[in-house]
Amino acid sequence: MKILILRHGSYPDDPRVSKEVNSLIEEGFNVDIICLKGENLPLYERKNKIRIFRLPFNHKRGTVFRYIFEYGISFFLMSTLTSLLFLKYRHRIIQVNTMPDFLVFATFFPKQMGAKILLDMHEPTPELWITNYGSKRFRFLLHFQTKIEKYALKYADQVSTVTQNLRRRYGERGADISKISVIPNVCDETVFSSSSSNTHHKNSNVFSIITHGSIEERYGHEVIIQAVKLIKEKIPNLQYNIIGEGSHESDLIKLVKKLGCEKYINFLGFLPFDEMFKILKNSDVGIIAMYKTPYSELIDTNKMYEYIALKIPVITSRLAAIEENFNDSCLLYFEPGNADELAQCIFTVYNNAKRRNELITNAYSRYKMIAWNKSKKIYIKLINSLYNNKS
Repeated sequence: MKILILRHGSYPDDPRVSKEVNSLIEEGFNVDIICLKGENLPLYERKNKIRIFRLPFNHKRGTVFRYIFEYGISFFLMSTLTSLLFLKYRHRIIQVNTMPDFLVFATFFPKQMGAKILLDMHEPTPELWITNYGSKRFRFLLHFQTKIEKYALKYADQVSTVTQNLRRRYGERGADISKISVIPNVCDETVFSSSSSNTHHKNSNVFSIITHGSIEERYGHEVIIQAVKLIKEKIPNLQYNIIGEGSHESDLIKLVKKLGCEKYINFLGFLPFDEMFKILKNSDVGIIAMYKTPYSELIDTNKMYEYIALKIPVITSRLAAIEENFNDSCLLYFEPGNADELAQCIFTVYNNAKRRNELITNAYSRYKMIAWNKSKKIYIKLINSLYNNKS
């Protein structure tokens, strides 16, 4: 029972891959992983039933041509290593977690030899491109990415994705949706346990707002900063903690200084998990402030589920993919990009204990219906169907 996983990212930093690997081990699989180096990690590592083969570089954000170069090198090395490992271990299943979408073709030789391919498409490349660069810039590359997505979906034996909206979009572009399963991007509740959190303020002297993850323009951190400026006089000891790194961080620091909000906003950078977890569970409200874009209307966000699992009330932009699972009784919605509405929502969570606890209770109740202990059954069923398919 051998499975190989490819990911153009580091392991175990990717929470989606980590919870999938843990579930596979529980089911008795031996798992090989090909991934990028990560920080201070060895090129080869073995942990019980897991073998990790790391390429000697990390993912770096940059220009379009930097991405093309990095993905090209990664594809060549992963293709070679995938074929060599397959010859040695004869993996029955190879799972490819995008991005990039064309990474799935690194499995060409094993597929010809009978390996089954599971493609995990948890981000729509064309929509992400449009969100970052617009639909006219490098238009030929956008067209090329759309074609790659189409052929990748056709090439794979089975596909998983994160929302029904994204599944439907793939279908609109010609994919066979009968082979696409939806596995929500929920967190692993064995790690993010609600038992470690409470439904009341963690520190009555401080009202703490949190966002964590990549700091990119599409995630709307500046909207939260503007809302903090509007609400700071109404909430004593208001603090907004930003955990993570990204290309938009320097612009946000300048904005904070311009608005005179330095004493209210903390840039904490990348933190080890234990430190991040401590800050998360002691926060009073988690905010998802993504702008409404072709990308954000289709995807799921892991951080939102982490807040809900920790029983932290969530304020979020009103986006179709989020509303798909949570109504207004579960989350406090505001119009994307509207700092005034967001400020009102923050004050509601601060000032209205009944509403705050209703949000926590209702969101957690809904979350339990799609939590990882439920969603992983879909994943394992998918894996077993491929493993038992010898055609």
